[in-house]
Amino acid sequence: MSTLRPVGGRILLALALGLGSLGAGPVAGPTPPETELDPPRCFPHAQLRELAQRAHENPNSWPSEEILERLSSPTCEADAWWTIYYFLILGGYDHNKAIEIIQGVKIEREQHFRQLEKLEKGEVTPFQGSCTQPVEEGAPTGGVSFCTFVEEDWNCDGDPSDRDYDFLFPMPSYGNPDDLRWRSNNWWVGFVLRSAYPQGLLGHGLCNYSKWLCIGEWGVTFAGGPTQVRNSLELRHS
Repeated sequence: MSTLRPVGGRILLALALGLGSLGAGPVAGPTPPETELDPPRCFPHAQLRELAQRAHENPNSWPSEEILERLSSPTCEADAWWTIYYFLILGGYDHNKAIEIIQGVKIEREQHFRQLEKLEKGEVTPFQGSCTQPVEEGAPTGGVSFCTFVEEDWNCDGDPSDRDYDFLFPMPSYGNPDDLRWRSNNWWVGFVLRSAYPQGLLGHGLCNYSKWLCIGEWGVTFAGGPTQVRNSLELRHS
């Protein structure tokens, strides 16, 4: 995982001035120099920064359901990346590192999509073996297991070229793995994973007692790191 770096002087100055250079409206105002992020479309910068501040200070202080739904919609995707950008800056990353992490997540997401497509077409057999499929987000009440262990794994998604994290959930088999859902009790972790992997997290061993969810390094990093993700993840069954 990346090491935190001191916030650059230019970023500190921008934060001290209320980030006025970033614009006050959903689409109005210039974006920071050398920033590849599209301008937000649904919320003003000040509100996105406030959400990031809240997540930074208390990840369990949930925003309203309406705000979460809007941030998670395809229309507001740019707003979600800006919220993540502010969160990283407030966490001590400098501007360039924050952009690097966001771009890394976007690349990782595309790789994730391609792997899922290959799995569905039977074009790839992942290292992890049987009962491998995406697990969607949800909160069924039939059974719940909390993550008890996480490890680095370079091949849990079937692609050994990048580093991933594998999260373990001890859980009896309830039958059809299609009925499994992931959930996070930390709104920031849930928001990040939902934004990065809208088609679901890659599960494997889902027919066994030891079930696993494989998540890419960049996604885990900007969700708060492997420990925070482990402590918040649940696997549920209807």
